[in-house]
Amino acid sequence: MRAVAAWIMRGRVHAAAATALCCMLGWVLIPLMPFFSCMSGAVVGLATLRHGVVEGASVTVIAAGMLAAVSLPVHGSSAPAWWVALLLWLPAQLCAAVLRNTRDQGWTLLTAGLLAAMFAGGLRIMTGDVQAWWRQLLDVMMQAASTRGGVPGITGHHLDTVAGMLNSLVAASMTATLMLTLLLARYWQALLYNPGGLSREFRALRLPRVAALVATLAVLAALVLKAQVGLPAAASGFALDVLAIGVTALVFQGLSLMHHEVDVLGLSPALLVVPYAMLVMVPHYIAVVLAAVGLADVFFDFRSRKLSRRG
Repeated sequence: MRAVAAWIMRGRVHAAAATALCCMLGWVLIPLMPFFSCMSGAVVGLATLRHGVVEGASVTVIAAGMLAAVSLPVHGSSAPAWWVALLLWLPAQLCAAVLRNTRDQGWTLLTAGLLAAMFAGGLRIMTGDVQAWWRQLLDVMMQAASTRGGVPGITGHHLDTVAGMLNSLVAASMTATLMLTLLLARYWQALLYNPGGLSREFRALRLPRVAALVATLAVLAALVLKAQVGLPAAASGFALDVLAIGVTALVFQGLSLMHHEVDVLGLSPALLVVPYAMLVMVPHYIAVVLAAVGLADVFFDFRSRKLSRRG
């Protein structure tokens, strides 16, 4: 990975080529698209972290031009390239700029959550009925799947249920993707210029208390608005979007606290394999536990309390 990061940092064109190539690999290897999306965004993030916003913007524009040159003959349009630049590379650059200036992953995570909330809310406003909009997309995907044998056991009721949750799930996924993208960019930067820097920074990750208050209020708003008759569904729907984003952000804080405890107690880092494995196998259970731990840490700041006791 060090060699990859060193090659990327050889110059602006190298970084742009790596950004565009990772994105194209995601288009070809669709099951690995989330991985390659993080990789492409991380290159932009690395350029921004190391050289600033202007360099990150230059890499983004050049990479978008390269991607458009490939997309135009293949897809008949350059639009996919510019959508990638707008929805992935630009947010990654903004988060990287925050991290570069604050050196605080908590504020970076909050920025990722705010960008995801803006996307989720904007989609609700633009579509009018976001559930119907997602349902149309699901219908198109099911029609495409039916030409290849179909997807057995999927009914219209299932699609309605998924469509109702999809906006919140996409918002949560965007938050996680942006944060993972920045962690990868910071990892590359640490390999080249600051060994061990990422570990120290991640162990100190702590969301601003106002973010936890907003997430808590979102839970209450979602419950109250859902019970009210006559209020627009978009109101409770957006509250659920914010809730999903908040839970995702608090998962990162919960993981940060676990990393801190393992380091302070001198335990084996292998113990951390367990929560990460559970996030892959049973994410809906472990995410709630980690988010609860993260929320408690926001309000009680366990790390500072332990340091004050030692002092």
